[in-house]
Amino acid sequence: MLERGAKIDAAMENGLTAIHLASQCGHYAVAKLLLDNSASIDARHEHSWTPLHFACFRGHATVVQLLCENGAMLNTINSEGYIPGQIFNSDVDPTVQFKIRAILEKCMQDEAEGKWRERYRMEKMSNQKAQVWIDHLRGMTENAERRVVYAQTAKGVAEKELAKKTAELGVAVFSKQQEVDELRKNLGHQTRRAELLEQTLQKQFPEELTKKAVDGKNRTETSLNNLEIAFKRMSAKMNFLSIKHQEEIRQIEDEKAFSEADNKNQLIKANRQIAMLLKERNENHKQLQEKEEENEKLRNELMEVRVAKEAEGQKQKALLFDIQQLEAKYKYGVEANAKIQVELDQLRMQLQMTPK
Repeated sequence: MLERGAKIDAAMENGLTAIHLASQCGHYAVAKLLLDNSASIDARHEHSWTPLHFACFRGHATVVQLLCENGAMLNTINSEGYIPGQIFNSDVDPTVQFKIRAILEKCMQDEAEGKWRERYRMEKMSNQKAQVWIDHLRGMTENAERRVVYAQTAKGVAEKELAKKTAELGVAVFSKQQEVDELRKNLGHQTRRAELLEQTLQKQFPEELTKKAVDGKNRTETSLNNLEIAFKRMSAKMNFLSIKHQEEIRQIEDEKAFSEADNKNQLIKANRQIAMLLKERNENHKQLQEKEEENEKLRNELMEVRVAKEAEGQKQKALLFDIQQLEAKYKYGVEANAKIQVELDQLRMQLQMTPK
């Protein structure tokens, strides 16, 4: 049921929870399972009874030990005014009652000495919380570093591709330029040959070939114009590709700058959160030290109380010994008086029997 999402602290109409029932019935394994899954150990029902009240009342010493070891409140007062260990069911054996009181007394002493309770619970919770946040921030930092590496790798690949395309474009432009130069050179030769041929033909056939020469010249000029137009188109295309590559370079640089700024902001935020967590951890440590000092004072007071109890116990033993001595003397005096009375009675009888 817990694995399927059941609420571990769900209460009945009278306020009883699962940990109450497990403690009341003495189910050690069930109580341990509930506590391991963060059940509320100091939950109260409608009469302010805690699980420790029920475990003590029913005489389940093992469950009492388990609850104490997990930090249950030892001085919680119920609606009748009792703390755990002050009231038991009538069928609980006196030896079990004595054992439960001994467990509670030992836990109180350990709590006064600061062995668990505030120090254990607060330090454990703060350390777990800080560790979770540190792991989370470490993961964020690692993700940011991976993103930086990925961006740098992508930038290198893009730069390589851009250099390759630029080199290919340069080679293509150079080859096209050579072709245009070769065409211009051939066109110049053909133009000179046409002029020489035209001059020769004009000398031999001045009237018949004039029109053909003019047509050939016009075709030559048209071819030359077409070549110039193709060259202009090639130049325009080269300019367009150059502008396009410059735009790609600018986009890559903008993406890199944005990624670096984003990663830098994330790192700054992570460092701030780590600083806040460390500050909170130091404050918790300071509070623990103050609790430790208070526990030290309580421990000293407890030692003083113990010394006073021992002194009072020695006085009581001395008084008891004196009383026993007085009782022995009184008994001896009573026996002596009884003997004397017997002797007096015997003497009276003898006096009565003796003639005057």
